[in-house]
Amino acid sequence: APRGMAMRRRIAGAIAVLLLSLALLPPAMAGEDDQDRVRDLRQQGKILPLSVIVERLTAQHPGRILQVELENEHGKRVYEIQMILQGGILRTFHVEAHTGAILATTKRED
Repeated sequence: APRGMAMRRRIAGAIAVLLLSLALLPPAMAGEDDQDRVRDLRQQGKILPLSVIVERLTAQHPGRILQVELENEHGKRVYEIQMILQGGILRTFHVEAHTGAILATTKRED
């Protein structure tokens, strides 16, 4: 089960990055209210758990997650996930939080 352990590490890392991102937001935007709001959205079935999103995304696009943010874009809740893919390509995925569908992908060229 080494693959399972690697997947759990990626998911744990992504969750830690999301929580760190929330912690680094200005006080008016971060805190227990945001964590409660995300938990409530997940429990109501309005968004998929981040672990599900990460598992699906990394199955299609192997790489390492650098940052995760949950945003509201055009009335939809979207996970913005920044990854380094194999070959060192930096890519940002915009994933619809309710369905897990990839809405957009941007590639950073250096």
